[in-house]
Amino acid sequence: MNLPVIWWVVLLLVAVQVALYWRRAGSFVWALATWIENAHTESVDALLWFAFEDGWSIWLDGEEVSHALRIGTPILEDTIVPARLAPGRHLLLVLLEDAGGAAAFSARLTLPDGSAASGLRTASEPRE
Repeated sequence: MNLPVIWWVVLLLVAVQVALYWRRAGSFVWALATWIENAHTESVDALLWFAFEDGWSIWLDGEEVSHALRIGTPILEDTIVPARLAPGRHLLLVLLEDAGGAAAFSARLTLPDGSAASGLRTASEPRE
């Protein structure tokens, strides 16, 4: 397989997380990835807000920034990850478990005061 290096890293992270966290039979793991681009010339403080029903692991630029093991909890936007984003692109990878029923998930990017994150955008592929 002729994949870019970043996708080999993503595949390795997924394999490690599956082995470490989700060994229960009947569970599925979803891997969701996006790029966050900071168009500013300086670093920007931001908040990443998430809602999950079951377990998760959140990675930003190859570093795990949040994880939890839980099953069937209320689907609330109660996972908040602060991030200092330098100018340029940042890879966000979210691994979430579906332990049965819905694979509930949501994500939002804001400034620390909860306002819209102007100058920050997400993209499925980085700009050239």
